[in-house]
Amino acid sequence: MDEQQPMPINPPVPVPAPPPKSVTPPIVIYALIAVILVMAGIIGLLIMKPRATPAVPAPTPTPVLATPTPMQPLSALATQSAFLEFASSVASLSTAVSGSTIQDQTLAPPVLTLPLGF
Repeated sequence: MDEQQPMPINPPVPVPAPPPKSVTPPIVIYALIAVILVMAGIIGLLIMKPRATPAVPAPTPTPVLATPTPMQPLSALATQSAFLEFASSVASLSTAVSGSTIQDQTLAPPVLTLPLGF
């Protein structure tokens, strides 16, 4: 007898209900965001704050002793009349240059008026 016996149909196994989701109040979320922003601001200020550099003592300057220039004897060229005349010409030119005015009023730049429409 090749009769197959019908398999018993089992009722479906009930799936357990998922646990209820915990609902966080919005005030808690806003408080956490505020705390995170405040902490990020504090850390940012600490990073951007200029660091105190240690005071380095200034080096003490070495005293410079004045050494007088020794007197040198005049050469034979310095006693010749052409050299003495040249020295007096240089001295007179130097006084003329120091007494002259360097700025010339006639060399002022021109005043330009441009119709730019401002």
